Amino acid sequence: MKSGASHSSWFIRRNMNKRETVTRIIELLRKPLNDAGFVLWYVDMYKDRDGQQLLIEIDAEGGVNMEKCTAANEIVNEILDAADIIDDQYTLEVSSAGLTRELKNEFQLRYYLGTDTPVTVRLYAPVDGRKQIDGTLDDLDERTLTIGSGGEEVCIERRQIASVKVELE
Repeated sequence: MKSGASHSSWFIRRNMNKRETVTRIIELLRKPLNDAGFVLWYVDMYKDRDGQQLLIEIDAEGGVNMEKCTAANEIVNEILDAADIIDDQYTLEVSSAGLTRELKNEFQLRYYLGTDTPVTVRLYAPVDGRKQIDGTLDDLDERTLTIGSGGEEVCIERRQIASVKVELE
């Protein structure tokens, strides 16, 4: 160790858990990717038989092709190399968020809030005789989602929701 700052930086990195690391990666990448025309859709770190994996899913106006993935990969690599927040070796995968997407967090839900993009909400147990509700995401708060479905609004408590998905054309 050359200095206290170096030791401190090493100590902080060593003591970050997966959630903190993913949160920090999102903080580092969101604006630069957005400035380059991308939406940072999802970040995950996991281990598989090949070792540590870092998945970065992106979206862009007009969709994502190989050329856009390559451009985003260069941005991500440069930022993560400079930040040096991941100690272990890892494999980076930058890919499209895909045409079928599960909305897993608040950012993703708000992205489709008030749009005409159809969503499919699957429930753990039937509500009003339905275990699936198809419609548009019209409103949300910390406890509920409101889905416009067949000319009516259906308010669903989040704790009843198994998944929310969109399928883009």
